[in-house]
Parts: sequence; structure tokens; C-alpha cells
Amino acid sequence: MSKPKETATIPVTAAKPMILTDHDRTALLRAGYEREVAQNELRLRLATIQAAEMKLFEDLASRFGLDPVDIGSRFLVNLKTMRLEPIDQANTNEHS
Repeated sequence: MSKPKETATIPVTAAKPMILTDHDRTALLRAGYEREVAQNELRLRLATIQAAEMKLFEDLASRFGLDPVDIGSRFLVNLKTMRLEPIDQANTNEHS
């Protein structure tokens, strides 16, 4: 019995990031989809950061009795310092 040919079993242009198994990742890379695999990995990292940021906003909102959307519209998470900064200050720091 011959070994089945490796094929990509997931859509490589999915807008939503997908968690790839090592087998799927290897198959996609062998099929020449390096760019799509890299983009998927970046989308996955971004989604992870956004989920952590939303969790932080929800925790702060429950602690101080605020709306998470209000916190998210007034503050940004500085990924270098891992602190919340008012949006005006974050924009100033970004340019300095």
C-alpha cells in the first residue's frame, strides 16, 4: 500500500486565522504557500494579542465598573511597556 500524497486540507486564503497542524503546515510549505503560511501565523498572533487586550479591558471594566468598549476607545496597550496609555499620550509617544 502506498503512502497517500500530502495535500493541503485547509483553505490557504482564509481571512480568519487558522491553527495549522505540523502536517498541514509542512504540506502547505511544500506546495509553495510560504507567504500564505506566514500571513496566517501573523494573523494568529494578532488575534491572540487582540484577545488578550480585550480580556484586559474586560477585567479593568469589571474592577472599576466601566464599559470595556469605553476603555478600549480611550486607551491603548503599549506593547513595549505593557501598560495602558491614554490614546493622546500613546500617539505622542509613537512619534517620539
